[in-house]
Amino acid sequence: ALKWLNLNYNEITDEGVGLLADALRGNTALKVFIFRRNNVTDRGAGLLADALRGNTALKGLILQQNKITDEGVGLLADALRGNTALKVFIFRRNNVTDRGAGLLADALRGNTALKELYLGYNKITDEGVGLLADALRGNTALKGLWLGGNMITDEGVGLLADALRVSTALERLHLLGNMITDGGAGLLANTLRGNTALKVLELGALARGEYDHRRRCGAYNKVSNARLQEIKDLLQPKAREQRAAAAAAEERRREEDAAPPPTASATAS
Repeated sequence: ALKWLNLNYNEITDEGVGLLADALRGNTALKVFIFRRNNVTDRGAGLLADALRGNTALKGLILQQNKITDEGVGLLADALRGNTALKVFIFRRNNVTDRGAGLLADALRGNTALKELYLGYNKITDEGVGLLADALRGNTALKGLWLGGNMITDEGVGLLADALRVSTALERLHLLGNMITDGGAGLLANTLRGNTALKVLELGALARGEYDHRRRCGAYNKVSNARLQEIKDLLQPKAREQRAAAAAAEERRREEDAAPPPTASATAS
């Protein structure tokens, strides 16, 4: 039986999606449905959402590079609440704003199955990131969150950093190609000292063509050497402890040197 269906780079519209969605309802074999760069709108997203409610087999749904807005995201998010099968949801390069991010955040609070959520190259700002960060606090399933190529600043990174202090599930956080500076990198570095779950952190640039576009918009990460010592400390915790001990010893020596010498009366007594 068919387990993987790839229909990338075609000319399929909502009508075609409806036919496939109808077939998904009773299908127990298909595991991955890839529908990248077609002409799916919110209507098609709604038809797929209806199919997800009656499907217990599909593990991966890729809707990258279509024409779906927050309305369609909301329909899919609502279906995710009760879905216990879907593990990977890729929604890069659509038209998701903070409202759509908030709808997905609400779905994450009631979902215990989704492992990877891709929301890169949309229109998400610090407001949407804050909503997602809040959902991460109580979510114990999500392992990977991709938010590259959005419009996230240090403020949004701070909200994510706060969530990482209590999150024990997230292992991969991708923030490449946003608007993050040393301040945001420092917030993440401070948080990661007490976080034992995160394994992958991306703060890099985009691919060449994507980078050039974002650079013209003024949207790309700007982390400098100033924060590399903090990141280095994360990689060498023993060296950080040794530096802290040496600094404490030096401070004690200075205090001793600055202390006044004992008086004659104090010596006699």
